[in-house]
Amino acid sequence: MAKRGSVTYQCVTALQSIVKFGHSKREAKFKGEGNKGLRSIKHMKNCLGDAVKFSKWCREEYGIDDIRQIDRSMYEEYLETRQEEVTKGTLGNIETSLRKLEEGITQQLKDEGAELELDFFSSGGRLSEGKNVAKDRSYSLEEKDSILSKMTGQERDAAELSYRSGTRLRETCTIKVKDIVITRRQCYIEFKGDPGTTKAARPRRIDMSKHRDWLKQLKEGRNPEERLFKDMTRDSLTKAYREACEESELELKGFHSTRHTYARENFEEYAKETAKELGIEPERILEMRDTIIDNIRAGERRDYGVEDRELYKSTIETMDRVMDQLGHGVNRTELYVVYLGR
Repeated sequence: MAKRGSVTYQCVTALQSIVKFGHSKREAKFKGEGNKGLRSIKHMKNCLGDAVKFSKWCREEYGIDDIRQIDRSMYEEYLETRQEEVTKGTLGNIETSLRKLEEGITQQLKDEGAELELDFFSSGGRLSEGKNVAKDRSYSLEEKDSILSKMTGQERDAAELSYRSGTRLRETCTIKVKDIVITRRQCYIEFKGDPGTTKAARPRRIDMSKHRDWLKQLKEGRNPEERLFKDMTRDSLTKAYREACEESELELKGFHSTRHTYARENFEEYAKETAKELGIEPERILEMRDTIIDNIRAGERRDYGVEDRELYKSTIETMDRVMDQLGHGVNRTELYVVYLGR
């Protein structure tokens, strides 16, 4: 496939192909064109900003160099990651922008005389309006071990840190040695809210008691002020992770899969602790989790049809414990589905 310039340039040219500044919406309606095209500079700027962010994300996570390589699974995963960060209204605006990008790519293909017409964005309903944007993007223990075994150097250590702690890609790349705190009684990662590290520069503490020895070895003899993975870049990490997944012959799920894997592994571990306190089998906690998530997806109250209130309350607390470790806080109903739904 011939090089077509940077992904940013490709987004600009794709959107320029559907510019209709000065054209009447009313006239377009009578012509049966519907809401096609970009009819204002403001709309163009908004769409371009969203499209560039999306295409750069696809390049980092999946190594694409042509926006025509984007497929629906990338689109779904991107909306899922943004769902963590923005309101439902903003998510809908992002999806509108990406549909305009698809419209622009399709128009370019038609102008070139190509028969291909893309449908990886718009096939089916709008994802931002439904309850099923999310799907399981975690890897099993065996798959995770296979991925890590194919990685080397700081990229391997960085991926393992994210699997162990649930750190985001940005957090993993910028964490400093001093952010790992080990005392006689405690071991944790603490982000103090420095700009460019955590989402919205919010302080965050992650319990790492289970990983004391591994972290101690990782930071031993290091300058507290330097980055933990100072010889690694964001691009080198995502590339190494992607290549390890391909070598392991696994479905590509992006680096964000480390957080999904962390969430599911830790929920099952916390469920065992909760079940022990209640004197029940851990499966009861897992079943209640599935009931809660099914209710959310169906648009019902999350406690719809639940009779065992103690089990329900304990399961919610266990789910919130995972959400808190991920840096989302509690009662994030929409994120229960993203990280813990099956």
